[in-house]
Amino acid sequence: MNLRHRFGNRIDIGGDMHEENVRFMKWATSYETGSLSERSLSLERRFVSQYCGQLLEVHEEHSVDYLVDSIVKYLRMPHKKLLVIGR
Repeated sequence: MNLRHRFGNRIDIGGDMHEENVRFMKWATSYETGSLSERSLSLERRFVSQYCGQLLEVHEEHSVDYLVDSIVKYLRMPHKKLLVIGR
C-alpha cells in the first residue's frame, strides 16, 4: 500500500500530515546510506551483529530456490542463529 492510497490528500501541501510526510520521505531516502547516529541500515546491521552474531541477508534479486538453498546451508553451519533481513 502506498502513502497516497493510505493517506490521500492529507499528505498534500496544506494537509494535516504534509510536514510529517516530508520528514518521513527525507529519512526514507537516506535509510540505506544513513549513519550510525540515526535509524539506518548501518545501525540495524550493527545491532544485529552485536546481539545475534552473524547476519544472513536475503536479496530479492535471487531466485527463491537460491535463497532457500542459502538459508538451509547457513542453518547447517554449527552454532548459527538465523536472522533474515530482506530487502
